[in-house]
Amino acid sequence: MNIVLSKIIGIIIGLLLAYVVKIACDTRNCIIYNIPNPAKIEKNVYKLNDKCYKLKSESTHCNTH
Repeated sequence: MNIVLSKIIGIIIGLLLAYVVKIACDTRNCIIYNIPNPAKIEKNVYKLNDKCYKLKSESTHCNTH
């Protein structure tokens, strides 16, 4: 009986935690941008349509609108 009760309580706590995270991201507009490592981009050569390209990273500021 205690094992079943502890599993049910664990599931309820997990669902509540997921709901809290969802609310936090909905109110803060959580968007996670994953970018590749710039050093890795610059040291590799990429081939597209039988042409080879060497890329260079550049930091820029973007408008918030």
